Amino acid sequence: MRITVLNENMVYKKNLIAEHGLSALIEFNNKKILLDTGQSDVFIKNAKTLGVDLNNLDAIIISHGHYDHGGGLDYLNEINNIPNIYISTKALIPKFSINKKKNKYYFNGIDVDDNIKNHFHYIDDKEEIFKGVYLISNIPYSNDFESKPKGFYIKQKDKMLPDLMYDEQILVVETSNGLSLFMGCSHMGIINAVSYVKDIFKGKKIYSLFAGMHLINADKNRVDNTIEMLKKENINYIMPCHCTGYKVSAKISEEFKNSYIEVQCGSVIEI
Repeated sequence: MRITVLNENMVYKKNLIAEHGLSALIEFNNKKILLDTGQSDVFIKNAKTLGVDLNNLDAIIISHGHYDHGGGLDYLNEINNIPNIYISTKALIPKFSINKKKNKYYFNGIDVDDNIKNHFHYIDDKEEIFKGVYLISNIPYSNDFESKPKGFYIKQKDKMLPDLMYDEQILVVETSNGLSLFMGCSHMGIINAVSYVKDIFKGKKIYSLFAGMHLINADKNRVDNTIEMLKKENINYIMPCHCTGYKVSAKISEEFKNSYIEVQCGSVIEI
């Protein structure tokens, strides 16, 4: 499996661009799967710089309906042969965040052109999109230290309701070594997500984990519990990115010396 990071919050390489967002090309068993598109055309520009061909993709997956993961959908007309775009049925419900000081809501969802929507393949819960490749959403909140996300809202019938992020999808790839998991932001909690996958794929080992872990503003209790729970999984490769936060990523790098892999724009990871 090869993972090429086309967009991420950090960059240290010449001629590449970083933005708050995520996009990665996953190549496995002759399939080319694009996970997320960032918030703009940065993923396309970086792909060109890296010599990565985004034509003839087999699938595009939008992990959830936030602008920094699906905003780049507007630029897909720059590539040839747009494939099925796998997205949750809930991802297009208008999403907002709140500025409490100004008491004002800001749109942070995705607003997609109808030409792009024609490629959407909607997923309600769980689906095997290729042999051994699954998408899973509606992740339950099952532990006592990963609280439901705060500050996110959805607009339904002119009412602002808490967004519990049930649209967020886990990409699960079955390999001969175990399960490879990919997540955009893990708003529901990375441990809640891993636990749910283990419930579905009983007895299967978690081989690798590539994820925005949404720990950038997490308290010490949540961070410590997350790390201790992840240690119990004996994951071979752990790749925190995007909204994990650099301080937490640094702590993970110390705690998982033998399995940690740094993620930044232009990273090419082979596992």
